[in-house]
Amino acid sequence: LVNFNKNDEQVIYIGNHIIDITNEYLQDSLKHFDDDRINQLISAKKIHYDQKKLVISNDNFNDFVTSGFYDNENGIRWTDGSAAIGFIGDYITMDTLHIELNTYMPPVCKNIIPEILVTDRINKTYAAVFIKRDGDKFIFRLQSEMPIKIQKISILADTIDASSDKRILSFPFISLELRK
Repeated sequence: LVNFNKNDEQVIYIGNHIIDITNEYLQDSLKHFDDDRINQLISAKKIHYDQKKLVISNDNFNDFVTSGFYDNENGIRWTDGSAAIGFIGDYITMDTLHIELNTYMPPVCKNIIPEILVTDRINKTYAAVFIKRDGDKFIFRLQSEMPIKIQKISILADTIDASSDKRILSFPFISLELRK
């Protein structure tokens, strides 16, 4: 529920959810900030994701809480080897989830094989039972005996030697597609 802005100071509430409460603080120094107000803020800011096919890309990056991604550079975002996409709204899978990671793999990234981990709302982590590489595309399949309410998708990968760049780089991300 937070769009972090590195150019502004923000007041953040951290509980079961992370909420930017800067405006609440500026209005009345949190005198009327209670459980009811927290629930109002959470429900007002939930994003409604397409439950059949969800594509995460530069077009909707602000609908998620992200870390480990650098700024958009001509349609790609370099990752730092430990990227994560947090869900603000609900995305619930049934027994099988197909994930397609679209990338651009320059020659320096040719040996990188990303790993996908899905974390649910009770912090249980699921790893892919199937991984296939098709050029610059990686296809993953996760299975579960119970429905999964996704909290976060982690994208882990080795980093590259980019000594001319001050950033820690892994591979360029284009999009992530989830299908049930």
